[in-house]
Amino acid sequence: MKQKILNLLICCVLITAILEPVIAKGKETRLEKLYTKGKYERCLKKCNRMLSRELTSVPYYYLTFINFHHFKSPETDKAQLTENYLESTIINLSFALQIDSNEIYRPKYSRRLTEIKDTLISKNQRLLEAEKFEASQVYAQKLWELFSDSTALIAGREATKMKIPLNTKPVMISESPTLEELTRSLLVARAENLEGIKYIYGGENPETGFDCSGYVQYLYNGLGFKLPRTSYWQSTKGVEIDESEAQPGDLIFFSARSKDKGGINHVGLVRASDNGSIAEFIHSANGGVSKTKRGTQNFEYWYNRIASIKNVLSVFLHQFP
Repeated sequence: MKQKILNLLICCVLITAILEPVIAKGKETRLEKLYTKGKYERCLKKCNRMLSRELTSVPYYYLTFINFHHFKSPETDKAQLTENYLESTIINLSFALQIDSNEIYRPKYSRRLTEIKDTLISKNQRLLEAEKFEASQVYAQKLWELFSDSTALIAGREATKMKIPLNTKPVMISESPTLEELTRSLLVARAENLEGIKYIYGGENPETGFDCSGYVQYLYNGLGFKLPRTSYWQSTKGVEIDESEAQPGDLIFFSARSKDKGGINHVGLVRASDNGSIAEFIHSANGGVSKTKRGTQNFEYWYNRIASIKNVLSVFLHQFP
């Protein structure tokens, strides 16, 4: 009897090993069809659903391609929004390449990746010509990390030698921001870009408006991080932290009474912290998406209703090998 059970288990393992590449290929094919047909919103949702079930590189590759498409699109006319799409392209590609460390899928997307690389090279070159050395440094670092291309780093060092006046401290190529730092910056930038969009109960997109949890869900889902729909269930994710540990991009939850975790009914995103305390957060409340800054009456109202603060982003990122 034991031998039969063992044989059955071995068969199950072998069947799974045989079918896994076929299943993965089917998922990739569905994403490719949606992407090539220009159904970017459906492709985005499919990527998020796949990532909610398992951590694989393919959805992150397609999130990269979707964001890069929006970056290039003439319909994306706001300068800040365009930059957000490029930053999101870089971050999602970083995720994809970390997971796809054996380069199983990377060769399949070489043409699209080359286009992204060429865009980063052009962007870096324009910044160097404008003598915006600190900004160009970021793109130079990304070219090295993503494509092992050190040309931009070398050009940046040479440019600082040639173009910066002798009495000016040269800009040095410093250590690149971590993936988490870049992601937090992008979350806050996206949050600010949506400022002014109206509040609507049940709203979850910028076209119709946001409620508090729909706004936060939209921000996180845009980076491929799946969050529940309501503020209460969002509060069950991540790791609870003290206010002194709060960073931009962390989630701050509110209730009718301070520290009442069972009565959570509102959520916002930490925008800034200072000297161990929250200095500003951004949320969708009755007046729409807006910033609430320490020292204002509105801030005191919400501050006294804080139930918990959660670091959700680090938990998502630590899923990576």
